[in-house]
Amino acid sequence: MVPGFPSRPPGGIGMLPSIQRPPMLGIPGVRPIMPPVVRPAVPSVTPAEKPQTTVFVGKIAPTVNNDFILYLLQLCGPVKSWKRAQDPIDGTPKGFGFCEFESPEGLLRALRLLSKFNIDGQELVLNVKATREYLEQFVEKKTENTKKLKDSQAEGDEKEGQSTIDKTVVPNSVVDSKEDNNSGNKESISKNFGIVTDEDKEADRVALEKLTSLIEERLKTNPLPPPPPLAPGNSISEPPANSRDRAPIVDIARNGRATFLDEA
Repeated sequence: MVPGFPSRPPGGIGMLPSIQRPPMLGIPGVRPIMPPVVRPAVPSVTPAEKPQTTVFVGKIAPTVNNDFILYLLQLCGPVKSWKRAQDPIDGTPKGFGFCEFESPEGLLRALRLLSKFNIDGQELVLNVKATREYLEQFVEKKTENTKKLKDSQAEGDEKEGQSTIDKTVVPNSVVDSKEDNNSGNKESISKNFGIVTDEDKEADRVALEKLTSLIEERLKTNPLPPPPPLAPGNSISEPPANSRDRAPIVDIARNGRATFLDEA
């Protein structure tokens, strides 16, 4: 007797049976709505929190090259970028540019030391009108942190019986900044603006010494040219001797001429 074989599955020979998909929930003939992918929110940084360390440098003398200005700025702090404007036709450097420092400390030091700094007969002009609010916030935060540090040190000294630190001392930078705001002077910045600690004063002193010696050395190697001569018609001459001896009293004669009267 021939043994029985299992019945062949329906379908063609060599073809796999079709697998039915599970029923989809929803309306027949309409694609199901996929739920949106929720991504974690990335914390955005407000413009006030971004470092704003760009300063406008103007009134650069034509005799001052680009590298010299860059070196002066680097004495104040690490420079991220320095771009001096150039003439689009011949590429001649213009008398202004923009410098971006690595940190607000360098920018504040440049404002204190390079504002009205005389180079080749012209005083530099530094303007931070667009970043002044950020600098004021930076100085206030630095002052607050410094005061907290002093207070903590004072508490430790009190426990040990040592002399305490005066807690009522307010840095000159904060006082000068408030006085400038109250007076409505938004353009200029005090020479003490940003000086909070003794380290700031010492860094300013060292940088100022280097700047002064650099300018003195420049004047030795590149002296300033003499002033241009006066025009023939603009020469200033002393008055005649006889007119100096007379009193400044004028008598109008009948013929309309002015004559000097002697003191008698």
